[in-house]
Amino acid sequence: MAVNFNDQRGAARKAVVQGLLGLSACFAGLAGIGFLTASAFWTLSKDMGPELAALLIGIGFMLLAVGLAVGLFVGFSAMADKADTPADVADPPATHTLSTSAVDVSGAASVAAFTAAFVLGKYLAGARPE
Repeated sequence: MAVNFNDQRGAARKAVVQGLLGLSACFAGLAGIGFLTASAFWTLSKDMGPELAALLIGIGFMLLAVGLAVGLFVGFSAMADKADTPADVADPPATHTLSTSAVDVSGAASVAAFTAAFVLGKYLAGARPE
């Protein structure tokens, strides 16, 4: 039985290239987040002062971290539940009932972000809050 080393080297090279591209994308994204954070701080500190600007940006990053953690937890628990079910058992048909126990995390996060942006926009425009 002959082993084809060219296929293994090609697969290893492809994995290394994909890993380096992913790492480059992460660094570029971090640089972008850094510039956006600096820009947000600069803009907010002109209107609200540096203390409040730092507080708002910190709260925003904490909410982002909580959202990502919840998303990872939900994703990993869904993968674990899928791995526990046998492959030969068919899933029951989906029912279209509303459940109060299930929370749409992405919908709640987008509503909270939109509300915060709306209130901040009204505040910066000088309008009185309703």
